[in-house]
Amino acid sequence: MQYHLEAVHPEPSTQLQSEAIAFWRENGALDDSEAAARRAKQLLVVARDAEGQLIGVSTCQPTMIDRLGFPCFYYRSFIGKQHRSHGLRGLKLAQKILTAAHKHLNNRFLEGCDPNVLGLYLQVESESIRRNRNDLIWTDDGMNCVYIGRNESGHHLRAYYFDGARMDGRRRPGTA
Repeated sequence: MQYHLEAVHPEPSTQLQSEAIAFWRENGALDDSEAAARRAKQLLVVARDAEGQLIGVSTCQPTMIDRLGFPCFYYRSFIGKQHRSHGLRGLKLAQKILTAAHKHLNNRFLEGCDPNVLGLYLQVESESIRRNRNDLIWTDDGMNCVYIGRNESGHHLRAYYFDGARMDGRRRPGTA
C-alpha cells in the first residue's frame, strides 16, 4: 500500500480540518459536530493514499498526566475502515503515523517549542493491538514507546518520551 505522511501540527489548514471531519463521519468515528471541530484543530499527522485521499489521521492535545506528574501530548490516531481491515498493513500504518508524530513533536521539543510537554501519552483502545502488541517497550522503527499500566477500562497506557526530557521539565544538557 502506497501512502504519504504529512505533519500538519500546530496549524492544520481549515480545508484539512473540514476534510478530517468528513473522514471521521464517513468512517463512523466522530458524529458530534462540535467534538469533531475541536479535534480537527488538534490534527498532527495525516496519511493519504496514492490518490490523495485521507486514510489515517492523528491528533494531539497537551494534557497534564496525573499518573506521570507532568504534561504530555495526549495522542489519538484513527485509521479508515478499509485500511484497518488489512491486518498487519493497517497496524503498520498506525505505527508509521505514531513514529512520524513523535519525530515531529520531538523535533519541536528540541527546538524549544512546548518545553514542558515531555512526550506522547497513548491509551490503546484497540483490542487487536492490546492482544498482539503487548511488549513492554515497542521498539519497531526506532520507537521507544513504554507500557505504563492500564486505565479503569483496561486500555493499555503508553508513554513515548522526547529526547532529553527530564521529570523536572528541563532538557538533559547536550540535547539540541
